[in-house]
Amino acid sequence: MEKKIVITLGRQYGSGGRDVGKLLAEMLGIGFYDRKLIDEAARSSGLAADFFEEKDETAPTGLIHALSLGLGFTPGFSQEALFKIQSDTIKEIAGRESCIIVGRCADYVLRNTDGCTNIFIHSAMPHRITRVAARNSITEKEAAERIARIDKRRAAYYDFYTDKTWGDSKSYHLSIDSSVLDIDRTAKYIREFVLGRGGQNG
Repeated sequence: MEKKIVITLGRQYGSGGRDVGKLLAEMLGIGFYDRKLIDEAARSSGLAADFFEEKDETAPTGLIHALSLGLGFTPGFSQEALFKIQSDTIKEIAGRESCIIVGRCADYVLRNTDGCTNIFIHSAMPHRITRVAARNSITEKEAAERIARIDKRRAAYYDFYTDKTWGDSKSYHLSIDSSVLDIDRTAKYIREFVLGRGGQNG
């Protein structure tokens, strides 16, 4: 029986991490879970996918602060409860198939999963600004502000729910700068790393 491959993929905003992950999944012929993960969590819980998206990779806040940010409030469902639902979904997916799971503290959630490989994609700021500006048709200044805001949100989410630090190389098996290689070569490099690593946990 062929060994299952499970990869978690953290990424800086604008690093091309999602594109790397999608291409890597195609190369390996395995499932790719980003938005699809939200759909599965929504289906299993009976909650609307829009509700998960609204809170996606966002650390808990006080009610007043949440309302001021336009996050809304659903009685009976704290962000911690949503994290639990999403974590259970991540474990279920990783238990049934080879896959790549993007963000959502998946490396922490699957910390006891044999052979799981944790990857973090980062990139030089000029490359990220250019990428985000082009993709969203905004100015470089707006792109830089968006990058700072989203990275801060992702870091707060990760640091709140784990005992690790978002982006710290010690939290991952491989941390790679996608601006050194292009998207295609970065995906190929990670593929060789994962296949060469096999089922090791260290």
